[in-house]
Amino acid sequence: MRVLQVFNRRNDWGGEDLSIDDTITILQNEGHAVEFWVRDLCHCKARVRLKAMAFFSGIYSIASARRARELITQRRPDVVHAHNLYPLLSPSVLREFSRNGVATVWHPHDQRPMCATGLSLYRGAICEQCAGTRDYWCILRNCRGNLAESVAYAVRNTIHRRLRVYQRYAHVTIVWSQFLRQRLLQEGFPPDRTFVVPHPVSFPEKTADPRDGSYVAYLGRLSAEKGIRVLLDAAARVPHIPFRVAGDPKGLNGDVGKVPANVRFVGWLDRMKVPEFLRGARFTVLPSVCFETFPTAALEAMSHGIPVVGARIGGIPEAVLEGRTGVLFDAGDDEQLAQRITALWNTHELCRHLGAEARDMVAEKYSTKAYFESLMHAYQLALRIAQK
Repeated sequence: MRVLQVFNRRNDWGGEDLSIDDTITILQNEGHAVEFWVRDLCHCKARVRLKAMAFFSGIYSIASARRARELITQRRPDVVHAHNLYPLLSPSVLREFSRNGVATVWHPHDQRPMCATGLSLYRGAICEQCAGTRDYWCILRNCRGNLAESVAYAVRNTIHRRLRVYQRYAHVTIVWSQFLRQRLLQEGFPPDRTFVVPHPVSFPEKTADPRDGSYVAYLGRLSAEKGIRVLLDAAARVPHIPFRVAGDPKGLNGDVGKVPANVRFVGWLDRMKVPEFLRGARFTVLPSVCFETFPTAALEAMSHGIPVVGARIGGIPEAVLEGRTGVLFDAGDDEQLAQRITALWNTHELCRHLGAEARDMVAEKYSTKAYFESLMHAYQLALRIAQK
């Protein structure tokens, strides 16, 4: 099978990029031919003219539609697997592929179908004001912190939601979690063409013993929606417990407030160094205050036999099972988080038990084999629909 992967490369490498790279690798390892159509967002960050162009191309890109038609002729894909299409590609590519009989699978990684900014977050708290195509709230609240950008995001989302572009032109929609699937169904996505495809996790051969861990770990993007401030406030409540935070500090924009003495920032880690970082932890923390579509960082820790303390929000509880693979706390509640951290830190055997069950769950539910089989099911269904 020839699969064309289509996506915008974001400015900051993250979970979405990891999932795309994993998908490509798995397909190639299974003998499928993988082609790429990638646009890079880095060029739009600083240049005003390109930002203006990105606004219009995000609504409908004539150039992208033309390029889609060229790729159909030149590369003859059996399936198009489209990810993030904003702002340089636009959903116009879905229309071109599907109307020309190419099986089209759309794979959203954020809350974009329900929220103009994709975060469903306003001033650090969950916001669902845009529900029901009310994207004008993005303008009223200036959610981007820049009125021109807020208007652009709202207009773009309103057009695509009212025209039901994704529902009409994606033969199949796949997501990482039941949480996001339910959100899409509420938006009118067809249940018989909207599926959960479990995220693949590389499975290490060696198992870590969390009882030997010497710190509480955080691995991920350092930004407000990821709950980094909640983590720091919780750490301040338990000064006798050491914390290590891995991630790119640029996401903090230099504003983290006071950092407790028991917290050490280790910076961005190369992918080869992540396993060592995780294996040195007693457990990891996922303190998000936004609707996580799925906790990739949590699954990675769990694959090493390391349990997770996770926020009870979004898709996190689907992987962090209370009392089985980790423990949960109410999102944004740093006092409760500190209590959960203290209880788990002082219970070595519980750490070992939770870590062992977490590893078993990852091996069973989130293996590359399970992902490939689910992905092939989605591809085959898209092919059948496209041929009708």
